[in-house]
Amino acid sequence: MRNSGRRPTRKEKLQLAAHGLNPDNWMVIRHTLEMFEAVNKLSRKKRFFRLTEG
Repeated sequence: MRNSGRRPTRKEKLQLAAHGLNPDNWMVIRHTLEMFEAVNKLSRKKRFFRLTEG
């Protein structure tokens, strides 16, 4: 089964970059008020990110 995702928003891109990741290589598959989950386009690895204030 293939994960479908969407392009990250500006805030999500900032979070990805803050973790040392290239936002162009990631798709968001789940977003809540506290966190979002992203999957890498190439390796299909999933990561969870807590949303910070700011």
